[in-house]
Amino acid sequence: MGTLGFTAWIVALAIALGAGGLTKAETGCAPLTIAAESAQTAAPSLTDGRSADAVPAASHKIPSFEGITPVQWAVLGLAAALLGVLWWRDVIRPGSFRRNGLRKTGELGALVWVFGAIATFLIAQIGGTIALVGLGVKLSETDTPGPRVQGLYAIVSYGMGITAAGVLLGLFRRASPGAEGITPRWKDGLWGVLAFAIIMPIVMSVSQLSVWLAWAVERWYPEPIAHKTLQEIVDNPSNPWVWVMAAGAVVGAPIVEEFVYRVCLQGALVRATKRAWLSILVVSTLFALAHWGRVPWHAMITLGFLGCAIGVAYERTRSLLVPITVHVLFNAANIAMALFFK
Repeated sequence: MGTLGFTAWIVALAIALGAGGLTKAETGCAPLTIAAESAQTAAPSLTDGRSADAVPAASHKIPSFEGITPVQWAVLGLAAALLGVLWWRDVIRPGSFRRNGLRKTGELGALVWVFGAIATFLIAQIGGTIALVGLGVKLSETDTPGPRVQGLYAIVSYGMGITAAGVLLGLFRRASPGAEGITPRWKDGLWGVLAFAIIMPIVMSVSQLSVWLAWAVERWYPEPIAHKTLQEIVDNPSNPWVWVMAAGAVVGAPIVEEFVYRVCLQGALVRATKRAWLSILVVSTLFALAHWGRVPWHAMITLGFLGCAIGVAYERTRSLLVPITVHVLFNAANIAMALFFK
């Protein structure tokens, strides 16, 4: 990998893990199960027909397939079919990026891209801190800020983060005109919608499998909503500040996070290692770990898979707008499902 690539990887790891320490006012979305309205009904049914209470604590049996709805079966089948097609079309097979050509990362070194991630992250953090100080908020480990604080935090933090990302993108395009994937092309939004349509059934299936894994490991069936922001929206839909939080999750978070993770960190690793799959897997793992403490461990599996899918879409389309569109639609879909299955 070389000294430069190794340094870029270490710095990327530190920044991504540091993102997990954001104040509790941060907004974002984590995945729901495939069909939230039937999740709890499936929980008590085990493979041998006994109730959950009747099973010894040492039992690690997974809930039976009897509680799965036809819609869930359809999504699982569709996900399997989509993965088969992607494999057949050499989109996700090992070595596919080498055979189809790597995305051009331009003339800028890997550390420059890492600097972009650091700068954007710090500016967004500073913005959030300014908002909290201006509100006179002092958060302790046990404090849970209300919708007004979280909403104002989202406005200032994501606003400054988006501004920083926009300025840096302009500088990067000027300094490295040969780089692919850093120029927004509005027509690529349609490719983002198509990518979302392909990715969503697969991610929903992974989410359901991760829920079953949580049951198998801990004999505990998770709540359908896996993120505090989603729960806040569901519990207070009439509060206008909740919808400011939702706007931050749907618009602000995808723009800032995709610039930091896909454009900067993934770009730095592709530049340093010349290995797209390695870069995607490392960054998607860091993307999931950045949510440590804010979502259950089983939801981090789904987030890691989502990050991987978005990373593949970014490298394949070589378009900045595709990962942003997928992330926007994913967060919006989570909020819509949370409200619909309330």
